[in-house]
Amino acid sequence: EQGLVLPKSEGAQWLGSGSIWPDPLRADRFLMNISEWYGPAMLRGQQQIVFAESADLRHWRRLDAAAFCPDPHWYAVDRDEQSRWDCISVFPRGAGGLFGYWTANPLAVRPGFGFGFSADGRQWQALEPPQIEWGEGGPPTSLEVGGVAVVEERVLLLAGVIDGYKGQRGMLTLVAERPEGPFRPAERNLFM
Repeated sequence: EQGLVLPKSEGAQWLGSGSIWPDPLRADRFLMNISEWYGPAMLRGQQQIVFAESADLRHWRRLDAAAFCPDPHWYAVDRDEQSRWDCISVFPRGAGGLFGYWTANPLAVRPGFGFGFSADGRQWQALEPPQIEWGEGGPPTSLEVGGVAVVEERVLLLAGVIDGYKGQRGMLTLVAERPEGPFRPAERNLFM
């Protein structure tokens, strides 16, 4: 057990988890995204995503780049718990850089998640959130991105569901033929 490797920023109410990935620009480095909550109270305010780097996965240095904040064109901003911005899961983009998905509250897709691109893993551009074709099961109330992988040229996204989908809860598998979606519930191994 390593213990604390990165404290929250001064002024942040709390620090949340994220993911770690190899630095796409430097083979000897790793990047980590974490979320911080800023506002007047524990769940009154807005999350933003910040980044750190490490050479050994034990010692981390916060990067000075600007925080990654929701794009109000597509995502809820300053709506307290209704404007999540947390936990980027990434995979390499064929033409270079990274695609990523994260827990977010899109304005037009409910529930949904964030989607974006980064050339360097440090500076992110939010893109239009993917559509989700729920079919006859109908959507759950919320989703929390848990991971992503590309398998046989399909994007598989794991999303935590706590309020039930078809009467179940757990890690739901969503599938898309392209990174930008649309996503749909998996036909096999729907829940993990």
